[in-house]
Amino acid sequence: MAGQPARCVSRAGGNFGLRARQRRRTALEALSDCLRLEAKPFGIDVVVIEPGGIATEWGAIAADKLEKSSSSGPYAAQATAVASSLRSEANAKRNSPATVIADAIAKAVTARRPTTRYATGFGARPLIALRRILPDRAFDAVISRAVGTKAARSQQASEASCVGRIGGEGHVDALRDRAAQAHGLCGAEPRPASEDSAEL
Repeated sequence: MAGQPARCVSRAGGNFGLRARQRRRTALEALSDCLRLEAKPFGIDVVVIEPGGIATEWGAIAADKLEKSSSSGPYAAQATAVASSLRSEANAKRNSPATVIADAIAKAVTARRPTTRYATGFGARPLIALRRILPDRAFDAVISRAVGTKAARSQQASEASCVGRIGGEGHVDALRDRAAQAHGLCGAEPRPASEDSAEL
């Protein structure tokens, strides 16, 4: 608009539960901060829009891709939990309409002196406030509980513990067999396992 500085609006923030997505948004936010300083002498304002939960088709699309790429392997339980959270009707009902983003952009473009950031949409401001207040591990716990990955990690830990115990017993059996072979090579009779265990 004539007589007003140019505005560059970027979109950052987003879903804290999806780490890959969060890294891209964090990088975009850092780039916007640098660009704001560089472009200021030329009369260009750089504004960041930080959306919360927005009612779009993105959640279902992301859930499908997440399950497709991580349905097996060590992240399967966490991927299933996050996908379930993305598809949940409760989250869908709480999410804000996409018009709140359009309103924020319009406000940033038309304001005489825009703020550097506009947080809008379900959960955006509370999450940003919590991120600033809470220690890292406490914030991680909040996000893990919100997207269901805390329960998934507990299940994984339980399964890993069972596998570890089974693997440990197998390892002891293998060592006992090798000890028996060594005794045989030396011309000695292998002792019963109970005697070995008693000495240990």
